[in-house]
Amino acid sequence: MRFLSLVSQHRVVIILGLTLIVSALVVPGYLSASTLGLGLDRAATIGLIA
Repeated sequence: MRFLSLVSQHRVVIILGLTLIVSALVVPGYLSASTLGLGLDRAATIGLIA
């Protein structure tokens, strides 16, 4: 039960992190210096668009 409440409190960060991981695996060249300098939300958005 505690785990579910923790996940529900941090669901946005978890979703953005998973988006970054999937984007890094699927999009070639995604982990460049310019992408790593962005914030978590902007980098995840770029991953979704790519």
